[in-house]
Amino acid sequence: RETRPATEEFFPYASGNRRLHPVHAVLGLPQLSRLDEQTARRDVEVQKLDQLRRRVARETKNFFRQVAGAQRKVRALDEAVEATAERLRESREERKAGKATTVDVLKAQRENLRAQRDLFVARIDYVVNTLKLKSRAGILSERDVHYLNAFLVGG
Repeated sequence: RETRPATEEFFPYASGNRRLHPVHAVLGLPQLSRLDEQTARRDVEVQKLDQLRRRVARETKNFFRQVAGAQRKVRALDEAVEATAERLRESREERKAGKATTVDVLKAQRENLRAQRDLFVARIDYVVNTLKLKSRAGILSERDVHYLNAFLVGG
């Protein structure tokens, strides 16, 4: 009787000496044991889980960056609204003094309204991105949804 190392007795595929079932030999396929199949399925599931974890981490980082960017944009547009409002006041005063035309006042008013619109859109983006981030992090609460609702109706 031929003696084999103990590892080969328990793990016949470890040494590369695979015993083939006649059908597998004809087809050129290795014979897989149930344990091999379960291990292969587990490995696939572990890979899927790792991919999911990486995707969630990547998306969470992206949401965080979007929230941070929206915060900066809101601050900048707040300043733009203040600057355009000041320019509008100046244009009105200059119009009263006869140093500016009505067209100048209307242009200043248009710029102020654009800045206000952009600020409103940026605030909505900030709130929505914050809710997405909280949702991805698993900390979204009913209170957050009520805050969003109040924000959208102007309360």
